Amino acid sequence: MEVPATRLRVMSSHKGKAGEHGWLQIELRGLDLEGVSHLYVDLADLQRIRGKAEEASAIVDAWDQLLGPKEG
Repeated sequence: MEVPATRLRVMSSHKGKAGEHGWLQIELRGLDLEGVSHLYVDLADLQRIRGKAEEASAIVDAWDQLLGPKEG
């Protein structure tokens, strides 16, 4: 079974544990997995999703710099 990119998400941590390269979440809900023995993920999709996650993180960091340190 090929996993579409819309079902993939790269996260920097899972259950409070940060990974050196992050974590890959594959959304299985709603998929018919009967008889499935293999999952295939296009690594190009993974790289594209990882880039989007890094871009989002950079945007948040930029906003933090603009807004200054948190009070309290």
